[in-house]
Amino acid sequence: MPTRRGRVPRLLTPPLAAALLCVLAHTPVLADTAPRSAAYRIMPAGDSITQGARGDYTWRYHLWRHLAPEEPRVDFVGPYRKVADTSAGSEKHEVSPESDSGYRDPDFDQDHNAIWGRTLADARTTIRRDVREHSPDLILVLLGINDLVQPDASPERVEEELRAYLTDARAARPGVGFALARLTPSLMGEEDPRFARDFAEVNRRIGTVARDMATVSSPIAVVDIAAATGYTARRDTSDGTHPNRQGQVKIAAAFAETLAEEFSLGGRYPRPFTVTDSGGGEGGSATPGWPLTLGVAASVVALAGVLALRRHRMERRS
Repeated sequence: MPTRRGRVPRLLTPPLAAALLCVLAHTPVLADTAPRSAAYRIMPAGDSITQGARGDYTWRYHLWRHLAPEEPRVDFVGPYRKVADTSAGSEKHEVSPESDSGYRDPDFDQDHNAIWGRTLADARTTIRRDVREHSPDLILVLLGINDLVQPDASPERVEEELRAYLTDARAARPGVGFALARLTPSLMGEEDPRFARDFAEVNRRIGTVARDMATVSSPIAVVDIAAATGYTARRDTSDGTHPNRQGQVKIAAAFAETLAEEFSLGGRYPRPFTVTDSGGGEGGSATPGWPLTLGVAASVVALAGVLALRRHRMERRS
């Protein structure tokens, strides 16, 4: 007579065991497959440095071309698609006609949330609506340089606007993440010592804001473009502020490495930093971009006037 230890429990008789295995084989493992099939929505947000001008590749182009092969689920989102028209008399918002994107190479996901001349104060007025409508998982923020050149600007005010901007974005999507960039170097710092001090202080405060406001559900990672890539105003801009083609690659590289290290998206951007005239990220040598059109030249002159007015007001106060 067999012992109990030798019996096969009724629940695991061969027919039932076969049925159980069949059920398990057709049951999806949701925790493993769902995140990989869902789109990961990234919103590049900023001003002219992010929007770009007619004839640019833009740093958004280089970042998307870097991410797409490894992260096909990445989807750039935002209310705009085009670059700015910097010719004299243009509105500097989006290129027209509709059939002309304005990009040197339009073969990438063009969606973004960047407008020429935008300040953090401006961006605050729409970010809650923009996040609600486009549902980004991650916002790439490069804003603040235009706030800093306003006549009554101060690092304290820029920090206040930045905190409010992040708070408003979270109000629309509490779990949104941020890759928050420090300001890129500008030749204005060489011409105006007060601007240089304020610029350095704003970049310091960006780190403070990230530390203060980061949470587990809504992380904030700082992107230090200059430290990560060696970006300088003299080598990597065409007019002292806006990136040339090499500068665009370096901004993309800094964001790419933050996404890889902090958000597990993509990998390290290839070095050395190169860009061919056809827009490829490998081979060839870096070439300049951002031709100094009448529109760009007028903007530089206007900016110099703003800085002069700001210096005059601050000297009168002291």
